[in-house]
Amino acid sequence: LRFGEVEFAEKLGPDGKPEDPGYLFAAGTRSIVGVFEFANMLNGVKWSALWWRGDEELEPAAAPAWNLGANGVASVTLSSDEALAPGEYTLALLVEGDLVQETGFRIVEVSDQLGEVAFSAEIDDGGKPVDATDVFAADVRQIYASFEHAAIAPGTPWSAIWYRDGEVVSRVNGGWRAKEAGRTWVMLSDQQTIAPGEYALEINIDGKVAAIASMTVVEP
Repeated sequence: LRFGEVEFAEKLGPDGKPEDPGYLFAAGTRSIVGVFEFANMLNGVKWSALWWRGDEELEPAAAPAWNLGANGVASVTLSSDEALAPGEYTLALLVEGDLVQETGFRIVEVSDQLGEVAFSAEIDDGGKPVDATDVFAADVRQIYASFEHAAIAPGTPWSAIWYRDGEVVSRVNGGWRAKEAGRTWVMLSDQQTIAPGEYALEINIDGKVAAIASMTVVEP
């Protein structure tokens, strides 16, 4: 049997696919759904979906017996009457007690130092996106993430971290150079083409998460 990679989102769209999938979510969300493809399953086998926040096991979303057939797409949901607490979350999928898939996501507190992040393949002279989008073709070689920023003291430590399918693919650390409030950008690039996948960007200012955003590079 096979369970594919899990995609996380706050909700599903009308087509049953995750809306704005990612691995970073802002504090305040009450529900996260995980969607995955499965193959070669057998109706009647026991399975379970176990959630953790850090080392704390949360209420499991379990089914006594699989009833979705041999191949297809399934989803599991973690929800709370109150907002899910910030932290590192892990989802483990088990069949007959054996682990077949494990992955996770983060919920973070986001400060108000930066504005909304816009992705684009190009930017203009003012750092604004040209044809902003969050879905890119597989032949893209560079993706800009541009955003407004408040006045931040020069030299303030900051970092930009890019994730692909939950794994870090790029990390840039340094001292803040923009002296006044305005607009700036960071870039993800590759000499060939950027690999398909679900990407997330985390920008930290002086040790605090200042912005998160997600985008997708689709299969050719």
